[in-house]
Amino acid sequence: MHRWSAATPANATDAGWPRALPARVYSHPELARLERERVLMPSWQIVCHVNSIPKAGDYATFDLGPESVLVLRDRDGSIRAFHNVCRHRGARLLDGAGTCPATITCPYHGWTYRHDGALIGMPVKESFPGLNRADHGLKSVRTDIAFGFVFVCLAPDSEFGLPGPCPRCGESSVRNSQPIAARKWCRSALSRRMCGMSTGR
Repeated sequence: MHRWSAATPANATDAGWPRALPARVYSHPELARLERERVLMPSWQIVCHVNSIPKAGDYATFDLGPESVLVLRDRDGSIRAFHNVCRHRGARLLDGAGTCPATITCPYHGWTYRHDGALIGMPVKESFPGLNRADHGLKSVRTDIAFGFVFVCLAPDSEFGLPGPCPRCGESSVRNSQPIAARKWCRSALSRRMCGMSTGR
């Protein structure tokens, strides 16, 4: 395989040189759909760093094509991810990043959810006879922590995985969801380069 270098003419046309894809590839709607479906959706996408959501109720949102995801820190310190839509009429729940100190409330009809996604209230609940709130919580999205970053994966059956534990720091350092300021840094310069996290000890 040839490599481009400063000495390589930008307009090189030899058969051995790599060529760009045809221009139509970058604007073709069907190719965009296939890329989203087969590459982006099954892959792990970075939403934010754990330090971006240090307190309970802190959240960040992430959009991938028509899909929207919210990640937030629960009261027990864990980080959760949900589809960013209300279970009532599909309204978008949150935008950007911020804090929901107590609950997540839909701006459309006021359905209210706990930080763990459970539906806990709705206006005029008598108009929903027989509705089981336990069946109408926010839909979870696969989430994981690696190197201090919060990742989500929108394909539930994806076989792609995140990196394993740092061989020197161990699993807790790579997957620890606590803000970095709350932990001690790993003593190994190699491990700091590999995981960017602390040992948690």
